[in-house]
Amino acid sequence: MEFVEKFVKKYTSAVYHVSVDKSLEVQYNDLIAQRKIFNNKLNSKVLSKNLKKEKLSNEISLLLKMKELTELKEANWWKKRLQVKEDIDKINDSVIGISDNTTSKIHGLQSDVNELAVRNRQLEEQLKECILPMQLRFII
Repeated sequence: MEFVEKFVKKYTSAVYHVSVDKSLEVQYNDLIAQRKIFNNKLNSKVLSKNLKKEKLSNEISLLLKMKELTELKEANWWKKRLQVKEDIDKINDSVIGISDNTTSKIHGLQSDVNELAVRNRQLEEQLKECILPMQLRFII
């Protein structure tokens, strides 16, 4: 790889610029278009003994730039993935907290309902006890 880097530094005439905000495919297409422009400029020059080396170096430089962009996108993807995972964990914790709170409220309400059901039965029994003497009064 060291040899390639020296070769690229020595013979590359192209300097590639891309917008990092664009998608990887668009960035690659921009790089390829720039490479074509640089190589067309080289073709219009008077033939030199280094022309083939310069074109090859531009091609290698393009591939290295693509590799760099891909690694940058990969790093950003991992960073976003980690952020999304953290957000999901926070939401999960919130949902669990709400669930626990709701469950405790439900248990409290169930005990209230049970108490009210018992009280209702007691009141029904009292009502029956009161109705019997009232019915007997009307009969007599």
